[in-house]
Amino acid sequence: MLGMAVVEEMSEDAVLDTAAALASAVQRAEVGLLRAAYRWAGLHDPARTLDPGVAVLPGREKARQYGGEGTAPVSEFAAAELGVRIGRTTHAAASLIADAQDLHHRHPVLWARVVAGEVRSSYARFVVTKTRELTALEAAWVDAEVAESADGRIPWTRFEALVVGKVATAAPELAREKEERARRATFAKIVGRPEHGMASFLIRASERVNFSV
Repeated sequence: MLGMAVVEEMSEDAVLDTAAALASAVQRAEVGLLRAAYRWAGLHDPARTLDPGVAVLPGREKARQYGGEGTAPVSEFAAAELGVRIGRTTHAAASLIADAQDLHHRHPVLWARVVAGEVRSSYARFVVTKTRELTALEAAWVDAEVAESADGRIPWTRFEALVVGKVATAAPELAREKEERARRATFAKIVGRPEHGMASFLIRASERVNFSV
């Protein structure tokens, strides 16, 4: 591990070389973490780890589908245990497992580029999150359509728009359903950071409402 004193003595070239090496190490570690999460899911196959007669009882561990269509179910407590060991929440660990499963089984082109170091895991994980509700065939089509552009050759906002557009093309009915749900959604949330006891609210309601604070 680099100490501050060592870094402070580096030349400009040395700093850049070190930063590049560290960035590559981080990228490799992220790929390794996805591999580990996938293996962890395989080790927690409900068919081997759960007793069907016990799993049906209230409060007992059950099988859970983390990834999208075509991925294997996993014992539901697997995410909590993984999260503890890697210093993340159960939700974050569950997302890691789901993303790892989807990349292996639903996005082979993208996963190959991630393993080769050509695509950052953050780009790949964004894609699999957006395609989780798609069928395996629909996800594979999106995979082939966006994998080439996932290496950072286009700005992030353009990549987001590309993925969203391809998902909508692959599953137009699902896209319409989501759009309709979003249109009908009602909510109230704080906008910005409250200061001096004052806050701004963003409210979406289906009809006129009266409220007081």
